[in-house]
Amino acid sequence: KPQKHQRRVHGEYKIGMEQTTQAEEEVPESTIDNASYWVWQKVQAVIDMTATYVRLRWLIALVLLGFYVYRAALNNGFHIISYFLGLFMLDKFLGFISPKDDDDVTGNATILPTRETEEFRPFRRAIKELDLWKSYILAFG
Repeated sequence: KPQKHQRRVHGEYKIGMEQTTQAEEEVPESTIDNASYWVWQKVQAVIDMTATYVRLRWLIALVLLGFYVYRAALNNGFHIISYFLGLFMLDKFLGFISPKDDDDVTGNATILPTRETEEFRPFRRAIKELDLWKSYILAFG
């Protein structure tokens, strides 16, 4: 079992107080932390595997939304929670369809270059599609 100041690096443990790089993962100390860390790793692996299956992911999101609506209708409640869930979904969707750069919003940037010296700048979203889907899945689940 790893000690207090050990870190896991590609399956091995390192001792020390060096800076943690992106390839290194912090090792949780308690059993509950170990279990939740293990579950989160498995969930993240499934999310990474489904990254290319856009329709399947959104079908899963619609099924979870259907379960939520069914549960809310069956219990004849959740009015305030549903209202805030709708606001959350709207906020995330507006972030998805809005541009990342402020120049695009103010109109200072051109979409297509008008001269040879200008560069073409594609539309970059503030929130990626996968992040939008993750937010919806966590909200419905």
